Order: sequence, then structure tokens, then C-alpha cells
Amino acid sequence: MRDLIERFQLVLLGVCAVTVFAGAIAIMVTMDANSAGQGGRYYVAVAAIAALGYLDTQIQKVLERRIPFSLSTTWQERRNSLVGFGLLIAAGAVLIGVAWKLTHGS
Repeated sequence: MRDLIERFQLVLLGVCAVTVFAGAIAIMVTMDANSAGQGGRYYVAVAAIAALGYLDTQIQKVLERRIPFSLSTTWQERRNSLVGFGLLIAAGAVLIGVAWKLTHGS
């Protein structure tokens, strides 16, 4: 039962992360020129990166719950942390790049 709940949490957090990413891009694309001129797209990108960082932290907490009293990290935990960090950096680069491209045109 505990594995089922943890798997549900991981799937739910993953769906939330995809929704935040897609929602941020949708907001940036549909933003009017007045808000975009004041840096609104960059604010949306930074807020989405912060939300994705929070979701990544929650995913790491769910994964670490499996080994509650571990004094050291296993290679799986280190790998999961590096993959999460890499995805966060990639998402940040894409979001800032989209904001830049939409603000400065082609």
C-alpha cells in the first residue's frame, strides 16, 4: 500500500511539473504587448522555474522516504538528484529562451 501511495505522489508531482511548464509557455505566448513590454514574460519564466524547483524538492523528499535513517546517499539518490537538477536547468533555459524570443522577436 505504501508503494502505491508513493507512486501516486510521484506521478501527481510529475503531472504538476509538466502542467507548470506548459502553463508558463502558454501564458507567455498569449501575453499582451503591454504586460510583455514590462518584463512580464521574464517574471512568468522565473516564477515557473521557482515552482519547478519546489516540485523537484518534493519529488526528492518522496524518493528519500524509502531509506529513512540512511547516513549516506546511494548512487540512485545521487543519480536522481543530478537528473532532477539537469531537468530544472534545461527547463529554465527553455523558459528564459522562449521569453527572450517572444520579447525580442525573430
